[in-house]
Amino acid sequence: MKSIRKLIGLFYNKTALVFVVFFFFSLPLFSINGPLNLRRGCKAFNDSDVVIKWNQPVDVCGSFQSYHIYARKDSFSPFNLIDSVNLVTQTQYTHKGAFLLANTWQYFIIIHYDCSGQPTISSDTITIDLTQTAIQLIDSVSVDPISGKYTIGWKTNTSLDLAGYKIYSVSGANNIIIGDVSNSTKLFNDLNSDPNSNTRTYSIAAYDSCNNITAIIDKHTPILLSVSFDSCSRGFSIMWNSYIGFAASRYEILASINGGVYYTLKTINGSLANYKESVSDAAFQDGDNVCFRIRVFGTVTPLVSSTSNTVCYIINFVKQSAVNYISQINVISNSKIQIGWLTDDYNLISKLILQQSIDGVNFKLKTSLIPSQNNITILADSLQTNVLIYYYRIIIYNTCNQIQDTSLVCNSILLTALKTSSISNKLNWNKYNVFDAGVNSYEVFQGTGDPLFGHTFSSVNTTLPDSIYYDDNFFPQNILNDGVCYYVVAIENSGNRYGVNQAKCKSNEVCVPGSLVVYFPNAFNPNSQYIKNTVFKPSGVYIDYPNSWLKIYNRWGELVYETNDLLLGWDGKDMNGSPLPSDQYIFCSLIASLNDKDQNIKGIVNLIR
Repeated sequence: MKSIRKLIGLFYNKTALVFVVFFFFSLPLFSINGPLNLRRGCKAFNDSDVVIKWNQPVDVCGSFQSYHIYARKDSFSPFNLIDSVNLVTQTQYTHKGAFLLANTWQYFIIIHYDCSGQPTISSDTITIDLTQTAIQLIDSVSVDPISGKYTIGWKTNTSLDLAGYKIYSVSGANNIIIGDVSNSTKLFNDLNSDPNSNTRTYSIAAYDSCNNITAIIDKHTPILLSVSFDSCSRGFSIMWNSYIGFAASRYEILASINGGVYYTLKTINGSLANYKESVSDAAFQDGDNVCFRIRVFGTVTPLVSSTSNTVCYIINFVKQSAVNYISQINVISNSKIQIGWLTDDYNLISKLILQQSIDGVNFKLKTSLIPSQNNITILADSLQTNVLIYYYRIIIYNTCNQIQDTSLVCNSILLTALKTSSISNKLNWNKYNVFDAGVNSYEVFQGTGDPLFGHTFSSVNTTLPDSIYYDDNFFPQNILNDGVCYYVVAIENSGNRYGVNQAKCKSNEVCVPGSLVVYFPNAFNPNSQYIKNTVFKPSGVYIDYPNSWLKIYNRWGELVYETNDLLLGWDGKDMNGSPLPSDQYIFCSLIASLNDKDQNIKGIVNLIR
């Protein structure tokens, strides 16, 4: 037998085969029921040792003496005896530190015994098993309606050597083992999950008897459902995340009222889902306990599905504020407006939003107001009350933080004045139409003054409610530097149903005559922290903005920007909205005057970035 082993070792030295098949002559009688079957050569858990395993042979006559374990590092090396084991019941051996040297080790075992004249039997030869099992996929992850926990389901792995499955919770790039189950298991209930608070991402891997684990390529994130109730519209807002793990053919919103059977309230195409739906049902009544679930279906037959967590809500219809009224809009300077409003029960209001517009159609958020039964706020952020009419409305949000009501649109009064002769000025203003009791009259105030000491006014006329013109032919005897100045006040009729006693709304102040004064800056920076320096536009007095224009040319005389809106100005971009580079640009502008000759102005402006 020793000579045979030497020949075998010589054979291994001269070949590059991984596996060697040993043939033996038949013997008349074996006391060991062999040959020995080596099952696996595995990398140990510590990534440094190699563990070989075998089946225990049947010792017919009790003649077992020892296992002699032979190994070599690769196919080009000779086999060497590395150890012997004297217990017949031992069925595995750890080759210390072997894997640190190579992953190509080969092993065989010779059994030594004393019976029937045959002293040894050799095993087959094995290498280290590094072959992974087949890739394992998850079918779906659902919330178990009984336990309320996430349940992961999968199909049995097709690998012949399958020891079990490891289930992972995925956190970022980390896969954290939360379960290790046998190869006969196809479900795992994550008892540490809380589907009502947060969703989890799961993955799975199959492993064999050498603990070779499949690569993790399949990750599933189940649905987390949240529900909010709109007490004002008596509807529910249903929100959820998309199911990650399989393509969705459809999502079904399921509902149950007071513990009844779940029914499909709404079905959403999986490719069109935005994961937020507003739903309501005439069957929903005040005090009902309504429960919701989301069920998603896959696209591949047979269809897989997943059910979300269950969210229940007791319907509670609430009262709403009935009053939302802007009582007055007063222009208090060329850049400031004062607004007053009324609400009846501010305890039913979560917030008030004041919106502003310059055309009465397109509104933008101006500020948030503090809910109160009677309040006034002053807007002071460089408004141009002597040029534009400002429109306002207030939006009330109820205690569900949903829009309850939008007030009537109220406008400021824009007064303009034009010198028609040396002894006559013509005043014109827009109507104020939103007093609850209507406009009683407009009172015209006249005065004079200068920038240093301000203006002194007195009432000179009261017009009818439909009048928006006034011709002033009686000027003050001593007209100061600002010329003759005016403002108009709209006065409400009596009988306001909200208890307001003849509210008054004041216009801007305007002065005539005066020479046109225009100033263009010589540089601006669109990225400046100073807002006034981010746009190139003129400033001055007596400018007729609607009839003026501005054109910008580059150093080669090419028109790069033009506008008929001097208030908009130039923000350093071309007409396509693309930023222009830092450079000197030529501007040309026609400045129309309100009460003087128009001016054509040309110059150079530096665009700085």
